[in-house]
Amino acid sequence: CSGRTSFLGGGVLIAVRSDVDVESKKVKIPSGAEMLAVELTFPDGEKIVVSTCYRVGTLGNLNHDKVVGNLRTILNKRRPPKAFVVGDLNLSNVSWIDSSSSVPIEQMFLDSFNDLSLKQCVLSPTHVKGKTLDVVLSNSDAFISDLEVHDENSVCKSDHFPITFKINKKVRFKESVKRKCYNYKKANWDALNSELCHTDWNFLNSCEVEHGWTLFKSHLFKSINKHIPQVTVRSNSQPPWFDSDAFSAYRDKERLRKKFKETKNLEDGVKLDISRRNFRNLVAKKMRENMTDSDDHALITKKFWSYVKSTSKSTRIPECISYNNQLRNDPIDQANLFNEFFY
Repeated sequence: CSGRTSFLGGGVLIAVRSDVDVESKKVKIPSGAEMLAVELTFPDGEKIVVSTCYRVGTLGNLNHDKVVGNLRTILNKRRPPKAFVVGDLNLSNVSWIDSSSSVPIEQMFLDSFNDLSLKQCVLSPTHVKGKTLDVVLSNSDAFISDLEVHDENSVCKSDHFPITFKINKKVRFKESVKRKCYNYKKANWDALNSELCHTDWNFLNSCEVEHGWTLFKSHLFKSINKHIPQVTVRSNSQPPWFDSDAFSAYRDKERLRKKFKETKNLEDGVKLDISRRNFRNLVAKKMRENMTDSDDHALITKKFWSYVKSTSKSTRIPECISYNNQLRNDPIDQANLFNEFFY
């Protein structure tokens, strides 16, 4: 994700599904252009690069050189990858059919795209003013299918029209992994709290930190395993607070969105805005409630760790820790950074 925080507008993002059997890597792009690129490597070794770019229409030659330079970096290889460039370039005077423009800077972009063998696949208007401002450029346009320019309000309210297309590449999806997890609904919390409260923890005072941490975990999980049963479940990337109420609100929102798309009625649009707002507020409320324990707000319960896992996909310390411009990978060095931070 690349964005701007100083003012509204702009910003680019590429999301890669976590359940697709593909290796994704962000392509290093120098600053100077609002641009992002991701290289996807498939199990058969084939590479595809997906890039997105946002360009303000008033930018000149320097921005052109940055954008084109980044594209050359991606494509100027002995075996260039299949590349797909999407985004809002604001080339408002371009005639994409004959690849020409009366504006010099726009003609420079067209000539550069031609030099890079990038072909524009969108020929219909993508803006409410009848301009084709958004692009789908590719050096492998034969691999693009089902390209469609949708209605302006089909996804969200915008003066641009959403574009969807498919890249003809067979992909495999990762199998849902079965795992063990604690069944907290059947936990004996009273017995667990009582056992932990009556444990003599003084043995931790006479040992080294790492050894003490190992002993502490051993005693803690021994008690947890005694009083909280485990069940086998499939992995699920859905946030833990997205329950039946949230799902019902989501369905109501989608129903109103489809209705507004069909009718274009102002009253239906207002109902859709209210439904979206209610859905956002409900999800925010569910998330807050999921983080606190109704009996003891001082407790950090399993809900907190569920939240951490759903957002970070991991419960472990990151492989690399940074503090005061110091990067540390070794566990001992990382522990020293934590000590430096807290003490």
